[in-house]
Amino acid sequence: MVPAVRFDRNHVHAYADVIVADRTTLTGSIGVFGMFINPIDALKNKLGVTLDGVKSNASAGMGSVSALTPVERASIMRGVDKVYTTFTNDVAEGRNLPIEKVLDIAGGRVWSGADALGIGLIDTYGGLKTAIAIAADKAELGDKFRIVEMTEAPTGFGAFFSGFMAKVKANIVAGELGPWAGEWRKIREAVGQQGVVMYCPYAVQPEM
Repeated sequence: MVPAVRFDRNHVHAYADVIVADRTTLTGSIGVFGMFINPIDALKNKLGVTLDGVKSNASAGMGSVSALTPVERASIMRGVDKVYTTFTNDVAEGRNLPIEKVLDIAGGRVWSGADALGIGLIDTYGGLKTAIAIAADKAELGDKFRIVEMTEAPTGFGAFFSGFMAKVKANIVAGELGPWAGEWRKIREAVGQQGVVMYCPYAVQPEM
């Protein structure tokens, strides 16, 4: 079994001097979940491989050779609750919001950038250029700076987890926007383009 606990990046962003977001971006998602990938049934049903073992006490080797027991599930849930409390408290402190308000907008709920400004999760609308301009101004750099873009592709479990979270976000978007999810993705792609961009709200289909 592979354990995983998920933090949203807002945990880090909360203490930023200024948070910038596009009106169409997805923000929020202040939540935590824990999971165990359980291969036991798949190994048995697909490959005919079964697992067994001995252990010194009821919780030794938790989740390694058998499904989680109620006691083990409760232990994991306590860890998730503890992380969630830390997460929401950090957001409340970093964003200077009452904890009651943070709990009201948390719970893993997703907000558009347009809504995020009103509930205090961001400070202003804009994209990368706006964020760079604000950072340069705060650092008192004037126009004496250059931008260097550095990218590093995740590897190993980081690559797996990044792909998993991308699928989770895609499912959230599809659930929230329904048939408009495809149009939202097109708009997001257009916003990231350089130069003059034209968006056509109509789909042209050939006659049959």
